[in-house]
Amino acid sequence: MELLIALRVASAALPIASEERQRALAVGIIATHSQLANLRPLADTNLTLRVASALAQAPLAERWARKFVAGNPADHRDRAVTRMTNSIIRTAVLGIAQACSPGTDASMRALLRSAIEDCRLVVDSNLTDVEPQTSGIATPTSATYRLTA
Repeated sequence: MELLIALRVASAALPIASEERQRALAVGIIATHSQLANLRPLADTNLTLRVASALAQAPLAERWARKFVAGNPADHRDRAVTRMTNSIIRTAVLGIAQACSPGTDASMRALLRSAIEDCRLVVDSNLTDVEPQTSGIATPTSATYRLTA
């Protein structure tokens, strides 16, 4: 669940975050997407399209991130994944909050609603293979909430 949330938030933040945050977010997107693919096949084309769209809007950050990820393999232990997703979410939220972009408050609320719905779908399905709800792409929240099942 935390991987889905981190991927949603980072994908939304990457195109509007400052350049200084884009590299970290691009690394987070690539690493998170890779870890999700290792856990289960990514059947949700909307998720893949959201990732591709976000990376396409920051091509220099994507290029740098791919080189970085190739030389620094991710740690797949649960504690490391939690630390990684928390960092991605914090970076993305700050990136959106400090972006010079109109409507960030509304976008943050929409992203929070989408993340909560993703969690609801996973919990309602008893944590089986469920893809996130993809009814619209939103942008991150102004606060980070830890949701537990």
